[in-house]
Amino acid sequence: MPIREQEYRITENDSNNVATVGVANTMTTVFTYTCPNATANIIRAGDIFSVYFDVSGTEVGDSTAVELEIRDSNNITRNTFVTANYGVLNEFSDRQKIYIFGQSYSILANQQLVVRANATGIITLANSRMQVSTIRGSAVLY
Repeated sequence: MPIREQEYRITENDSNNVATVGVANTMTTVFTYTCPNATANIIRAGDIFSVYFDVSGTEVGDSTAVELEIRDSNNITRNTFVTANYGVLNEFSDRQKIYIFGQSYSILANQQLVVRANATGIITLANSRMQVSTIRGSAVLY
């Protein structure tokens, strides 16, 4: 069974991504991407991560704490592999400023990639967005 790979960008609009309103002054989950069956996403060294969080029409402060973690399908184990201030993560286009991963991480079938934040206000979903560049592989059945 060959493996088919392709460049893949996980965003807030992905059908496997669920957005949740963030709670003020609490580290809460804002985006949860669940990797589909028979699929794996690999974040490679050099891939990027960006977020934009909206609080009632205003961008959150640069010092807002943000985490990116991988959870198993039962939500028992958590691997938090990015912990940074929002000001480091809110660039989407300038390759000189955008957050770049320094090593590889695997998101296997049914595992979750979770973006969490602790903002002083309630993070709304209307204008909030995220992106993580990966390579996605899936088994091809013949």
